[in-house]
Order: sequence, then C-alpha cells, then structure tokens
Amino acid sequence: GDAPRALMRPCPPFVLALLAGLGVTADERVGRGYVLSFQAPPTIAGTRTGVLDPAHTEVSKLRAGFTWAAWLRFADTTPDLVAPHFVITTDTGIRIEPFAGTHGGYQFGSPAPRLIAAMGDRALDWHHYAMTWRAIDGARVHYVDGEIVHEDNIAANSTWLDSRPFIVLGTHLYANEFYSRDVSALVNANIFFRGAMDDVALWGGALSPDRVASLPRESLAARRAGGLEPHLILLYTFDEGEAGELPGGDATSSVAVERNLGSAGASYDLLLGSLDKIEQVQSTWRSHVQADTAIPAIRPTRAPLLGEAATQAQRHALSDAPYVVVATNASAGSVQFDCGRNGTWATPAIFGESDPPLVLNFTDDGSRCTAVVHLLALPAPLAPDTSVLFFTHHLTSEDTALSLHLWGHGGLGLDLGAVILSLPESGTLYDEDVPITQAGHMVRSVGQLVTYLPAPDEEGDALGRFSYAVTLPQALAHLAPASRSAGVLITVDVAAVNDVPTAEPLRVTLFEDNMARVPLSSRDPDAGPLLASLVRSLPRKGKLFVSRAGSPQIMEAVNEVYSPYDASTLREQYAEKVLAVSSFWGNPPYSSYHPMWITGPPDCDVYGECQPTADWVSDATVPIPKGTRVLYPGDSGLPAVVESDDGGLGSVILRFEDLYKETDGGTWRRCLLDPDGSRAYPDDCVTGDGTLVRVVPRSSIGVVSAAAWSPRYKGLSEGSFSGGGAFGPEFLYSNDHSTTYPKRGFTEWIEVSLAQPMFLLTVEIGQPRGPGAVVGVRARAQDADGWAELYQARALQNEGKAAASAKRYFRWEPPGMCRTPVAVAALRIELDTTSATGVSDWNYVDYIKAVGTDTLPPSDV
Repeated sequence: GDAPRALMRPCPPFVLALLAGLGVTADERVGRGYVLSFQAPPTIAGTRTGVLDPAHTEVSKLRAGFTWAAWLRFADTTPDLVAPHFVITTDTGIRIEPFAGTHGGYQFGSPAPRLIAAMGDRALDWHHYAMTWRAIDGARVHYVDGEIVHEDNIAANSTWLDSRPFIVLGTHLYANEFYSRDVSALVNANIFFRGAMDDVALWGGALSPDRVASLPRESLAARRAGGLEPHLILLYTFDEGEAGELPGGDATSSVAVERNLGSAGASYDLLLGSLDKIEQVQSTWRSHVQADTAIPAIRPTRAPLLGEAATQAQRHALSDAPYVVVATNASAGSVQFDCGRNGTWATPAIFGESDPPLVLNFTDDGSRCTAVVHLLALPAPLAPDTSVLFFTHHLTSEDTALSLHLWGHGGLGLDLGAVILSLPESGTLYDEDVPITQAGHMVRSVGQLVTYLPAPDEEGDALGRFSYAVTLPQALAHLAPASRSAGVLITVDVAAVNDVPTAEPLRVTLFEDNMARVPLSSRDPDAGPLLASLVRSLPRKGKLFVSRAGSPQIMEAVNEVYSPYDASTLREQYAEKVLAVSSFWGNPPYSSYHPMWITGPPDCDVYGECQPTADWVSDATVPIPKGTRVLYPGDSGLPAVVESDDGGLGSVILRFEDLYKETDGGTWRRCLLDPDGSRAYPDDCVTGDGTLVRVVPRSSIGVVSAAAWSPRYKGLSEGSFSGGGAFGPEFLYSNDHSTTYPKRGFTEWIEVSLAQPMFLLTVEIGQPRGPGAVVGVRARAQDADGWAELYQARALQNEGKAAASAKRYFRWEPPGMCRTPVAVAALRIELDTTSATGVSDWNYVDYIKAVGTDTLPPSDV
C-alpha cells in the first residue's frame, strides 16, 4: 500500500548522463541511477494537472500522434496479470496502453498483441520499450530495445485528445466510471503494475524507426537540457524527490512529486501516491470538483485523509550509484561529486561505441569521497541521408489534403531538420497550416510533418512533386562529413473524385391548355457517364410526363417523386462469371483459392477456411443442385460442376472445369487430364478439343477446403508478378503493387459479370477471412468501355479486425450507393491489402451479390 518509491538501480543498461560535445557542458552534474518501483497494490502515480489540456501549446503536439518510451522491469509475468505501466484514458472510454501489460489488453478499444508474454522470462530484466502512433493513418509500431516487434494500424484520425485524457502510471482505469460524479469504480487487484520503470517519456509526433532505435543509448535528460528534444513533452527520470502540494486539496497537504523535465513543464509533474483503499475488488476514488468538472485525484501516501492532521513530506533517501558519462574520442571533462570535490576524466583517441565502458575510480580519504564513473563512447554523427524512406510516391484525391512525414537518418538518433528544396508546380505545401511559399523553407512542425493540398478541382499524375533534404542540428554540423543530405524527390498523384453534379434552373412559359417540352439541363464537373435527373417534387397543378431516349413518342406520367425504393420488383443475382483478376493463390490443378469460387451464392457462413457444407455427399436422399461445384476424386481432386444426379441411385454426372495449357508461341489451348489417373499439370495434360463429362460414384465426390478467392500475396508485394491461365485465359494476371497502390490506393481486384444486366441498387460482398479490405466498387454497362465509380473509401481496418477477432463471417454493403441510371452488366471490386492503410491478411472473398431492378420508375428521367 505504499507509494511508488525511487530506488537505486545498481547497474543501469542505459545512459543517465551528459552528452559531451552535444551542447551540454562537461562539468555538469550527472544523473544517478534511481528508478520508480511499484511493489504492491494500490500504488499509483498521476500527473499534477489531472486532465491534459489540448489548448496547451506543448500538449497540443500530441494531435499529430505520439511516441511513448520507458525502461521497464516486470516483477511478475503471470498470465492473469494485466500490469499496465502507462495508461492514457479518456471520458469516452478510449484507453491507450503501450504494450498493454504482460498478456495483452486494450489500446484504443482494440485487442493488443501479447508482446510482453512473448518475451517470457526476459521481461524480468531491464529492457527499453517504445511505441509510436501516427494520427493521420493510425500507423502504430512497437519496439523492444530499439527493434520493431509489431506493426499495425489503429484509430486513424482519433480525437482522443479532445476527450479529456488523463495519464496514470501503475493501474488500469475504467474511464467511463472514473469521470462520473459518482467516482466509485470496480478495480481488480490484478490490474496493478508490479515492477520498476525509469526514463518514462512522451513525445509529440511519431518518431522515426531510426530515432527510436537510438533511444536505449541516450540520456534524454541531457538531450533535453542541451536543447535537442524540442518535442519531448513529458520526461520523468526519478533521480530526485521533491515536496509539493496536492492540487485542489488542503493548503497543508503535501505529497511526493517527481519533476517533469519535458516541455509541458511543472503543471505535469508526477504525483507519487496510492488509491484511497482497495478491499478485494472495490476501490473508492476521491474526486476534486471544480465548477461542473469532476477530475479524478490520486491520494498520495503522505497526504492526509480528510480530517487528519497534516504530516510533513519527506524527501526520498538517496543511495550511491555509478555516475555515467558519454564522451567522444579524445575528450576530457570533470564530474562534481556529492562531497563537493571534482574528478577529471579523459578518453583515448580511438574509443569505439561497442567498446566496454572505461571505469574510473576517484577516492579522497581525507573527505571520505568515493565515486565510480563509467565512460561510454559516443560516435560522431553521420552525414544525414534519406535512405529510410520506403515510399516516395504517394496518392491523394482531388481537393483532399495529404500529410507527409519528411524522414531522414543522421546517426545518434538526432532530431534532424528538414528543408524544402523545390515546391510543387500545382497545389500548395503547408507547414503547421502556414503555406510554404519559397524554396529553402525550414520545416518546424512536430515530426517534420508537411501537408500537400491539390489545386481546386485538379487531378492528374505527379501534380504534387517536390523535393527536400534533411539537416543536422547546427550545434553538431562541424562533427559530421556533411551537414545536409542529398535531395529526395517526393511525387504525389491526385486521383479524380466524382464531384456532385448540379441542376440548372429553368423557367418555361406556355399558353393555357397547351403542353410544353422542358429540356432538363445539368452540369457534371467530371462529365461522367452515369448521370441521371431525378424528379424530387411535382407541379402544384397540371401533370408531368417523361419520354425515354429512343422512344420520344411514348410518354410516361410521373405520379410520385423519386425514391430509391419505388421499384415494383427488387431482384438479386450473384456473380455469374469472372472476367479478369489481379492474382490468386495456388497452382493447378489445385483450385481451393481460385477466382472460380467467387461465382454463385455463398458457399458457407463461417469464419476462416469456409469449407462448404457437405451433408449431401454422404446422404444420397439429398438431391445435389445442378451447378454445384465439387472436386473429384476426393477432397484433392479436379474441380468439376454437377450436371445432374441419378435420383438417389448413388452416382452423379460431372462436367469438369476446362483446363488450358500454354503452347509454343504463347497460345493457350484446351487440354484434358485423366481425373482417375495421373494429374500432373501440365506434363500429363493432353491438348485437344471437347469438355470432359463423366459419371462417377456419388461417394467419391469431395468438397474444397476453402471455397473463396484469395489474392496471391498477403500484404504488399515488391516487384511485378504474373501467372494464371490454367482454367481459362480470362484468369491470366499480371500485377505490380508498386504501381497500383501509390496511384490508385488498391493492390488487388476482381471483375465479374452478371447473368442479366439490371439497374443496380446495392452490392453485397461476403468475406470469411481478411475482411474490411474493399476500398472500391465500380460498375460497367452492357457494351460500355470504361468503369464508373460507385464507391471509394478507406479500408475498414477497425471493423475488419473486430470481425476477425470475433471469428465472424463478414458481410458488407457499400454505404451511400445510388441506383445506377443505366443497366449494369459487370462489377469490379478493389481491395487494399497493405498493412499501412488496408487489411494485411489472407483476404478471402466468397461471393458478390447484386441487388437491383429491371426497370426504372418514371421519376428517374
């Protein structure tokens, strides 16, 4: 029940010292190795200012994202412990918990990976943990000792900073109850942290992977003192204990306080305390009420309860610990000890970063002053470069802003600057909402973030082309071979958006008892092929008629205004045939993930491999519907279609799927395989005409293991790839993610036809695995040349992950689709399978269903 205590860490694996040559004087007092220890519930720590102020200049930097880092040592990795060490909770129930304890937990309301559990007993030692989150796309990266251990995307564009967030160390919070007037909340004893932490830090913006990798070798306190961490908002090193007052409490109350060394200042000092009480699973929280705002408060151990006499706060007891100094080659300096004496040190000319530390002992018997100094090597900074960039080609949509991080690398994990070398010919670059008007501009935003906004209504390739370089901090420029990197060119393509068309007003005058033709006029900025005029109101007097193109003499009366549901008959049909595909998994004659399985109604309704129901195989009394897809012989046989059964006599007529074989000259010819003999394709495939039909025993029929189409690759693939054609030339494919993804925002697609064209109302797509990846739906009329966009949006990452976590079959309809004014004969479905903006999984599609009408109502002109 004690408060967290600052204890000595005897042999720290990281630097708690000054950085010689980095703007910190050599004789500055160095840090001592103290840590914050949580030994038993209900120990807890929280910021002096309860709720983060989004209007605070420094706190507002968290809008762009954040980076959390800390040294942690878990004292217990029992599976049922949550052990939350750092938590941001909001009044809307959002919880942000880096690493989410020992065995998973919740971050942004979504399950987190069990990264601590995967470490096993290693977690009982000191390790450096970090997590970055980028607001613009939700990209989240977890690190252990500077190495990436998990990447995903979550809560893009979250507004958590406007939901009264509160930071607490050492326990998990039930946010909705925690912020209520009645501050009684259930607390389980397993949700308290057991262990120790040090150098807890929070930055505004997502640091680059190269920057995070350097954190275990640095002293953040020294870097902050040297002006090298302008976006470090919170920093707690636990090297000093101070007395302070509990905000909002009695004037005589006192508390152990850990000073915030970050840019947010003393308002966010850390209070070291505990909950009022914990009895089994019930804990009562006190709240300081200011006006109409209830702010949760921590009762520090040394602060009196209501009605008690005030007690004097005590400083933390200090213990001896090694000094640590980081130095460059051939450097020297001095260290001031507790006894007031100075000791000098010097490093050799050749002093490598990987060399063991030089241990210098200083002893003065006269003053009984003894100390140990560890000297660690600091390599000189590298010439900055931009080799860490993965993509230099990006995509945005017409009139849509795009935010870009200007990454770079300079060694030492330095916060590099970015300078704009050239501006885009079309559109505008912004730095913190300020237009960049000339080359040479030094970017000052958090995380080197700039925003590109296309010119109004403009679209096309490479409209947003600009270049930049990264630079070393001015204080270090003399230590590196070069202070500025070579320029790197960034290209932004701008995709067209189907802008809303407008109707032109018109006034018509006619004589009494006469009829007048009214030419409807409209304007479509995109000149799209699917433009309809819809009657939204009727004349107050008189009648309205319409005539169709091609039949002007036939007049239809308009008696009702337009509604998407005023059709007499709704009809649904499933994709009948695959026209083209971007890729698929598997080699013939294996067909479990072939596009052919997407045709027809759904094969199952379960999550995962989605094996069709096969009761009819063993039960001869159940008739097999004509057109059912099966395998023969057995579950690993050739794909075939049931033509008919024998009425329960134990046999069935199968028509095997046509196979094709590429011959000399690139011609694909039909070939036959013996289903009962050797089935090595294409070696045993004999070219010839005809389709294979055979009567086989019903009991020898098999069903496919996964009756769904799956793209060839899981996630983003590098380079071009091609294949297909074995089951028909329409299945030939050639794809290159580096072309489709940056320019159009998708990686995979499939095109299917309908048996009967119809006026489309909606589309339904079924996915048993990797759901939420659909980002585009397009339609094509009979004999039309191009595709018309019906739906385009970002992938449903959160919805897809929720369905996958619940192992739920995913059925989805594109929201806001309008009925097409022409009969649709074909559909194109586009998927984003990347981890950055899409759903990186095996993205199965089971079926595509279209719902529509055969005719249009008169109100659809």
